Amino acid sequence: MIGRKVFGVFAMLVFAGFMGAATADAKSCKALCHTQIKSCFSTDCTGLKGHEKRDCKKTCRTHFLGECTATAPKAKDRTCPASPSGAFLE
Repeated sequence: MIGRKVFGVFAMLVFAGFMGAATADAKSCKALCHTQIKSCFSTDCTGLKGHEKRDCKKTCRTHFLGECTATAPKAKDRTCPASPSGAFLE
């Protein structure tokens, strides 16, 4: 009985450690690309309302954060891609 509890606590700590590492990487890209994402919001999402605006902002975030993560798996080597406004929108 005690062994199960100890194993459960250990498994939760290991899982939390992996989740913390992934979150730390995501934050570094978010910080690196902050300016580009805000610029995309102001140029591509201006005048949109409701779901269209939400989808536009999601597209901006997804593009820059995805490119940042894909360029270098290690956080210390990452850079944010510079893309002309609207180059990735359909």
